[in-house]
Amino acid sequence: LFWKTMREYAPQIRIVVGAVHVRYEDDCTNPERPFAMGAVLEELHLEGVRRLWCLPKKDDKRFHDKFPTEEAGTSTVVREMSVTGLYTYCDSMCAPYVPQSLVEATKGQEWGIFAAMGNDELVVLFQQ
Repeated sequence: LFWKTMREYAPQIRIVVGAVHVRYEDDCTNPERPFAMGAVLEELHLEGVRRLWCLPKKDDKRFHDKFPTEEAGTSTVVREMSVTGLYTYCDSMCAPYVPQSLVEATKGQEWGIFAAMGNDELVVLFQQ
């Protein structure tokens, strides 16, 4: 029953994610040379489609600029993903946004690192 329902409704589900920034900072491994690395994603679309991409036949000139498609079977769920603006970076000379010393100093406090900041700093931080 579950899989039957999924096959029926999954192609209709559309997921759009935008403006994602994931960053990892390390100032503990080598405190003299902190680094950061991360990824930025402008937009991701994930949606159900009813057609499958196929490899073109060797001598078929009709599909020289795109893949041919064929109708997907009723027992198949097909998803198509489109990614716009995926960037990665590594900064070997960064100043960490949240130094490890601040994390250690505020460990155990109810608000963590935010306890060390004033209201004005928090407003500026969350407006960016």
